[in-house]
Amino acid sequence: MQSVIYAVPLFNNYLRPTLNYYEAQDQAFIKAITYNQPELILSSYENGIQTLATTLAANKSQDTGLPIDLREYYASM
Repeated sequence: MQSVIYAVPLFNNYLRPTLNYYEAQDQAFIKAITYNQPELILSSYENGIQTLATTLAANKSQDTGLPIDLREYYASM
């Protein structure tokens, strides 16, 4: 898999190539899962789950207007 590189206008009609980092992350994740190569991911799966849980807790807090105790939230998952 190759990452897509886009050309971004700079100035005076020159183009600067730029990498789509979100796409590169997605491709690395898919490759790591497909070929069982977790070293391709810069973060552990556990850290990824904790990040997701924190994001979901923040969303819940925003929806309810109440603070969320992350320890309790993690334990309920």
